[in-house]
Amino acid sequence: MPFYIYLLIMFLAVFWAYIIHKSRFCTMGAVSDYLAFGGVNRLQLIAVSMSTSVIGTQLLIYFNLINKEHLPYTTHNIPIFSHLLGGIIFGIGMMLASGCPTQQCINLGKGNLKSLLSIPLIAVSTQIAISGSLSNLRLYINNLITISYPDINIYYNLSGMTIGILLVIFSLMWVIKTSASKSIMLSILKYGSAIGLIVVAMWYICGNLAFVPENEITLDYAYLGNSSRNIQSLSMILPYAYLFDWLMYSSDSMRVLNANTMLIIGLILGSFMIYILSKKSNANSNLQFFKTPKDFIQYFFGSIFMGIGGVFALGCSIGQGLSGFSTLNLGSLVSIIGMYIGAKIIYKHL
Repeated sequence: MPFYIYLLIMFLAVFWAYIIHKSRFCTMGAVSDYLAFGGVNRLQLIAVSMSTSVIGTQLLIYFNLINKEHLPYTTHNIPIFSHLLGGIIFGIGMMLASGCPTQQCINLGKGNLKSLLSIPLIAVSTQIAISGSLSNLRLYINNLITISYPDINIYYNLSGMTIGILLVIFSLMWVIKTSASKSIMLSILKYGSAIGLIVVAMWYICGNLAFVPENEITLDYAYLGNSSRNIQSLSMILPYAYLFDWLMYSSDSMRVLNANTMLIIGLILGSFMIYILSKKSNANSNLQFFKTPKDFIQYFFGSIFMGIGGVFALGCSIGQGLSGFSTLNLGSLVSIIGMYIGAKIIYKHL
């Protein structure tokens, strides 16, 4: 992958870390706020992010800046049961481990050493579900109940942009109507839009700048730095596995750091730099670790659930919730619903 693309992705990762720090963007936190006291600010932040990503992604597709046929979410057969079950498992894990894979990177950068357990466990359990002892079960569940689209291209034209515009209008009305103050409203709109644009920027970098019509090795088209022949955007589950695979077998020339593994590294480094530079930083008191056996057990099983659930759902709360949803894929919506169901189920028992 060209060096300047690595730099662009690292810049995006640091900027994303900054936005997360400033806005407290967190899918687990958004669900917890709503279930605990009816708080909707972080849910609104996610809604604005999703709406912005839909508009931007549909514009990229409409103006042929990325190839819609190479998006990982454009499939005629949607494994609906796998999306739902995986989403539920992921949602349970996200609540048990106090944050999704993205939040684990942010937490590690801030000095939360619990993520040193969570991140490797997510990577290992992801690999187990992809090609290990759970791979046959994954394939069985993946083919159990599917829904077929008659024509997937219905979403990738003006209809897609229309849906995006309607989502933006809904998000704006919701934020304006319910915000406690003008400053809160502007903060939600500003940071939510920024996160949505990061998704769009990642689609463009990986799907346009990194595209070559003929790879010198395969003599076929390729997206440099991508782990497959599909375009990548923000995603955290498979990249965890790829990162640890690279760490263990980096001497193999076939193992390279792809776009999203660089995103993970950039998130951790960005979070660390932002936290150190923050006036709130106090290096002597901010390292965190497990205080009780219950805390350790919750993180342990929560991380495993996120890895397995993320594979079954074909993405995490970011991969499906933002990147997948930006393509208006039905499976992404089902995964999101499943994640909320799983989070709500386990929240009552925490």
